[in-house]
Amino acid sequence: MSGIRIPIFPLDLVLFPEMILPLHIFEPRYRQMIRLCLDLPSEFGVVLARSGGIAGYGCTAEISEVSKDYGDGRMDIVTEGRSVFRIVGIISEQPYREADVEMLAQENGGPRGEPEELVQAYEKCHRIVYGHSPKAEDRSGAGSLAYFIAGDLPLPVDDKQAVLELRSEQARRTLLLERLRELLPALELKNRVREKARSNGHGQL
Repeated sequence: MSGIRIPIFPLDLVLFPEMILPLHIFEPRYRQMIRLCLDLPSEFGVVLARSGGIAGYGCTAEISEVSKDYGDGRMDIVTEGRSVFRIVGIISEQPYREADVEMLAQENGGPRGEPEELVQAYEKCHRIVYGHSPKAEDRSGAGSLAYFIAGDLPLPVDDKQAVLELRSEQARRTLLLERLRELLPALELKNRVREKARSNGHGQL
């Protein structure tokens, strides 16, 4: 269904459905936007900001909590990603941007069970980045395994955006595995350099 108008919040990140995103709201135009979303209440769209414009696909965010109100309009909020959308047109009638969007059906179903190679690559990346193994129960209830993994790891934003725009879970998993295969060597090298630094130069690279 197209023609749904929502406020748009361009950010240097990609939001996925079910992903938790804390935000500090300080610009006057976005204070106005968030206040409207709280009063209605309604969701707003998070889109990747790019040089010269914004991405054509984004994800709606629902405000789940105002964690701090500074009393001057600034606030800290916690949001959760909901639905992927495609931008049909941009409207500039408010201080913030709005967009007519087409809400896209969620296609989260993939092969039964978790794909072993993808999960192993994810777990290796997670251990290097965060210093501990991920908990299987953290992703057990995720609607899309690919969205969960892409949201958890520090992939380039363009890679995250590519995952967001794919409508097939199998296609998302395939792309994600390719990207993790590329990411792992760089992470492993960075980890070896870090370990060598910790050993005060006496370790082996």
